[in-house]
Amino acid sequence: MKDLFDLPVSQATVIKAGQMGANLLKPSVEDIGQAVVKAEVAHADERPGAAKTLHWLHVLATETLT
Repeated sequence: MKDLFDLPVSQATVIKAGQMGANLLKPSVEDIGQAVVKAEVAHADERPGAAKTLHWLHVLATETLT
């Protein structure tokens, strides 16, 4: 908002938007997770986190689901 319209956005607004998005996506994420678990073949992968950290994101995927 600041970059596009020169309007300030509070940190609380950004956090709330992230929480709302997570709540909206939760059912879909759970459905995808169950489908991957039931898949005949799944690929496991890991991605590094933010630069200069030791955090990793572990992912399971199929040809059509991630």
